[in-house]
Amino acid sequence: MYGLTTRDVRKLGFQLAEINGIVHPFNCEEGLAGADWLLGFRRRHPEISLRVPESTSAARARAFNRPVVERFYKLIWDVNSERAFPAHCIFNVNETSVGTVPSRNSAVLPSKREAAGW
Repeated sequence: MYGLTTRDVRKLGFQLAEINGIVHPFNCEEGLAGADWLLGFRRRHPEISLRVPESTSAARARAFNRPVVERFYKLIWDVNSERAFPAHCIFNVNETSVGTVPSRNSAVLPSKREAAGW
């Protein structure tokens, strides 16, 4: 539901190198890949862009809860059971940044498809 910050991506890069036994020059004390590694990662993956997500209103955040989500999926199940939509007619759509605090959010790294709402 939340995007990854640049620090999150650097931490994952470090963890993957460690788990896979890859020799690296990363900062072992902080457990982070370097900023130069992140730059290279972004160059290797141009489909990922750095964006600042929009804040979500408090009312919208309160409306996103277990009973509402369960009701939504039950409705989807009932409609699909009744109509039997083929797979190519079902689309996945996501919200961009479901933040709960109405303040400036950290930049995240979504794919360009996610950022465009595809």
